Amino acid sequence: MNNHSLLWNRKFWPLCYTQFFGAFNDNFFKNALIILITFQSMNLIGLNTEQLIALCGGIFIFPFFLFSALAGQIADKHEKSKLIIYIKVLELFIMTLAVAGFITKSLFILLIALFLMGLQSSLFSPLKYSYIPHQVPPYKLVEANALLQSSTFLAILIGTIFGGLIIAIPEMGSFYVSLGVISLAIIGFLFSLFITQVPPVAPNLPFKYNPFTSTWSLIHYIIQKKHVLWTILGLAWFWFYGATLLSILPGYGKKILGGNEQVVTFLLTLFSIGIGLGCMICKKISRQKLKLGLAPVGALGLSLFLLDLSFQSYFMEPGATESFSFFDFIKNPKNFRIIFDLSMIAFSGGLFFVPLMTFLQKISPKKNLSRIIAGGNIFDAFFMVIAAIIIIILFSIGLNEIEIFIFLALLNLIVTGYIYKISKVFSKIEQTDSSVA
Repeated sequence: MNNHSLLWNRKFWPLCYTQFFGAFNDNFFKNALIILITFQSMNLIGLNTEQLIALCGGIFIFPFFLFSALAGQIADKHEKSKLIIYIKVLELFIMTLAVAGFITKSLFILLIALFLMGLQSSLFSPLKYSYIPHQVPPYKLVEANALLQSSTFLAILIGTIFGGLIIAIPEMGSFYVSLGVISLAIIGFLFSLFITQVPPVAPNLPFKYNPFTSTWSLIHYIIQKKHVLWTILGLAWFWFYGATLLSILPGYGKKILGGNEQVVTFLLTLFSIGIGLGCMICKKISRQKLKLGLAPVGALGLSLFLLDLSFQSYFMEPGATESFSFFDFIKNPKNFRIIFDLSMIAFSGGLFFVPLMTFLQKISPKKNLSRIIAGGNIFDAFFMVIAAIIIIILFSIGLNEIEIFIFLALLNLIVTGYIYKISKVFSKIEQTDSSVA
């Protein structure tokens, strides 16, 4: 990083590192929980392993649907840096509950902690994305979003690796995970203390306490802003696709590839690395200019590489009776194409996400940006809950992981046409007027 990088900017780096350790902690906990469910046969109300993993995704994302409108109002009405500090304190209490769940081996308590983590994330999301345009000049927006997303997925990568590896330690795994989630929450809180203040953009905003009426009002507002709505729908599809894929990967790694916890963690790691690289390449290609044409390219890659992964996996021999390790997996040349395809799927996701998020920040009025981001979270949450429901249904009717991959890839081809169409419209808007909303 050169001296002009935003990572050296006093107004940016505290937020970036606060987000980094928050995402690290989220995924450290979530992957430890998923590995517990996948390999230690935890069960609840008769759901099987695949359905429980899909349920975890729905539980984490449901608070976004329920509380995002309130979070957007809070973020626009109050000073942002103090709100972030309060949210990091909340994270400490949530992780204490998670520790109780690990110690007692209670899946019910762990799922409550997962829900509260989703609540905490729903409060933080509109703050971080609306904070950036206030502190970063317009020509740095692409870089800021690329760095924030890259650091986020680097955190996801590290959290995913250590969450999976540490929980698998015989007898002491739950203790070390408990120690980790508390430590990461404290570190994130300490970085939040350095975030610079941003004056509230709408201090006199009338607050709507009813989450249902405030949610409907926010959705109605977004629907009226067609370019904002189109962008938000594109971003919501990104989360639908990612939630579906990540929910299936653990079962794919175990049942189709025949791998153990290390292999499943490696597959999730590839996904994190790929998205981070895609975000950074998007930054390099853009050269401080928003290039919306990268979005349909990324969307096309999401389908093509997933189809290739599916066809390659379809003709593989069934997974071995005894699970093989990470080193066994990477030593087999037949798995190189799987590694490449999964990496390129994630890389395409990075190209897809950054231009759309940057465009949304540029066309949204700053006084409403937190609420618009929060409204986007509602759409994201809705799409991700639908993804969890669809996965449960598809498994229930007998489809396996490969067949669901093919279904997702074909569905994404339809969406790619939509992204191509709106990107052409958005490019004309970007060239003529950056304040459409």
